[in-house]
Amino acid sequence: MDLAGLIIAAGLLAVGSQLSSPARDVFLGIATSFVFITALDLLISAQRAVLNHAAAEFFGGELVRRNVTFVYPDFEPHQEVTDALKAAGIRMRYQRPTSKIRGFADFWIDAPFTTASNDIEAILHMATCLDGLGAGSSLMTDRKLLDQCDCSFLSFGLWSSACTYLYLERVGQARLFELLPEPAAGEARMYARTRNGREFHSSPDHQFAMILRYAPDRLHQPQRRWWLIGGLGPEGTIGAAWYLSQKWRYLAGLVPATQDFVAFVCVPTIAPTTAYFDEDNDLFTS
Repeated sequence: MDLAGLIIAAGLLAVGSQLSSPARDVFLGIATSFVFITALDLLISAQRAVLNHAAAEFFGGELVRRNVTFVYPDFEPHQEVTDALKAAGIRMRYQRPTSKIRGFADFWIDAPFTTASNDIEAILHMATCLDGLGAGSSLMTDRKLLDQCDCSFLSFGLWSSACTYLYLERVGQARLFELLPEPAAGEARMYARTRNGREFHSSPDHQFAMILRYAPDRLHQPQRRWWLIGGLGPEGTIGAAWYLSQKWRYLAGLVPATQDFVAFVCVPTIAPTTAYFDEDNDLFTS
């Protein structure tokens, strides 16, 4: 379009210059319009190229330029539940929640594995953010990823995700955080503690969540990045994904592309898409 627009504009100018008014003015006006459209198209292309470069620096070139892999945990009924049902001669049965429109019929639903709706909502936030950057996208469970962990990925969920423990085991003592059981009974089962001893505990009103970037092999795969996006509570995961999707340029300005980091965001449980972040106290780098 850019080259064609310039050729058309040049042709119109050449023809228009040989004509007398008012035909000349018409041709010159049309030629000017083509020049303007071409310049605007070039500007948009340049802006897109700058954005793609910035995204590749922050998210990793492999993820942005090749394939975006979204990873989520799936769940199955606990063995104690299946044993109790089997002993009682009852099959596992699901039903739809009550609808405001009409009641759903009670029928068997084939759902051997399930996933959490907050993880799916978090994936949608990041899918919208990265739309159009990568060559493609894929969705897989954390179990499947562990069998073929040779790619960049974005993992959703924290203590429920195998990717979290993959990172903790691989990094060892150099890990940026650790997960520990909450000493007091509450909605959150775990809390996070950073290497310098800072602790993040969720409450009924606010849940902490983390955004972690890790380069597993800077020598042989310099563009590969693992991302952990998860909360110390279900709303936390949504809030972390929303914050990353909206504020990644801000985070990119805080952390060099060559460093791993973990950022803890605070997520109001009543409104996860109002998550906020304190760069002075809640950002930790390698």
